Amino acid sequence: MVGVNDLIQDITDDYTLRNFERIVSQIRVHSPKTDLYILSILPVNKAMLPKAMHALTNDRIRELNRKILLFANSGEIPFVNMYEVYAAGNGQLRQQLTWDGLHLKLSAYVDWVGYLRFLEHLK
Repeated sequence: MVGVNDLIQDITDDYTLRNFERIVSQIRVHSPKTDLYILSILPVNKAMLPKAMHALTNDRIRELNRKILLFANSGEIPFVNMYEVYAAGNGQLRQQLTWDGLHLKLSAYVDWVGYLRFLEHLK
């Protein structure tokens, strides 16, 4: 999963996508048998974010996720939409899953593993 730190640092989407290209290229060259999956950026909980991160919005995350999905599709890499797993009905990161509006609590990774198993990406 790549991208949320780029959004926090106000790095352009184009630059982030070029980094995806570089990472994928390196993996394919140096570890050609590796199964690749590209994961979406998770939602944030705006009310819980530190003030320094208030520029980070779920609208921006969804927009970058849309571009990441297009990139994944163009490279025939499975895209795993983790945003939908963690978003509440209002699109915010579910409060019980985070301690600061951005980072997941340890217990949230149970959902992560369960979703990957449901998709048969983990056995």
